[in-house]
Amino acid sequence: MTVWLPNKINRVVNVLHNTSMQPIQVNTDDGLALVKYMGSRQGDIALISELVGAGVANIIGLNIPEYAIIDCPEIELSGLAKTTTEGPAFASKWYNDTITASSGTSLLDNVKDRSSIASLVVFDTLVKNYDRCTEDGSENFDNLLFVPDGKKTKLLVIDHSHILLDEGEIDFDIDVTEWPQEELIFGYHSNFYTFMDHNTIGQALKALEKVDKNALEPILNSVPTVWGATQNELENLADCIVLRAELMQDWFEESILGQGILEL
Repeated sequence: MTVWLPNKINRVVNVLHNTSMQPIQVNTDDGLALVKYMGSRQGDIALISELVGAGVANIIGLNIPEYAIIDCPEIELSGLAKTTTEGPAFASKWYNDTITASSGTSLLDNVKDRSSIASLVVFDTLVKNYDRCTEDGSENFDNLLFVPDGKKTKLLVIDHSHILLDEGEIDFDIDVTEWPQEELIFGYHSNFYTFMDHNTIGQALKALEKVDKNALEPILNSVPTVWGATQNELENLADCIVLRAELMQDWFEESILGQGILEL
């Protein structure tokens, strides 16, 4: 498989106005990409959530677009009356042949790897993703993509900017004695019910055993310092993620299968 390695932004193709971070679709020296830049209204720290979320997803085997850190120049954004801040940005590969789950949840029935749905819920719960299931219980399927996989489709998970939150705020100075302990399911929708059973949940929880300090270290070491987290905060974040992955082995399956859907 060809490695995706963009190094330079050539031009802006489009500005996505109706999302929280208002990212830009750009043409790079290695094709189209979606870029989340410094100076967005979500704050630069949200870029850390994106990078760490993508890294954790890779560790547990969840399908996500290829991603990279790319230098973003100062760009005047049409329609936003603002410019990007020059510096490192989070770029993910743009796929033209995708369909969002918001186009119809029946798309789930055509997923080739049905266990990927359980892996998605385990991932969202591990990183406390508030964005796929909002606080009022409504569903946000725009950050679930489907790409062709033969006659079936493959789930492609995007957008990790609303993860690793503490009391609704991105704060990496979180309490390792409290944050990992919360026994609350994230990202679980009624549409996922038929995909969740002892076997698929067991596979997903088994993958959490790969989430350790050694696996997280290269991800956290790649976080640009200008994004705003200290080394101590990143180490604390790693401790919290690893501990939560361990603790979920004891309560996650029972919460899903024993009590049904838990809404925020």
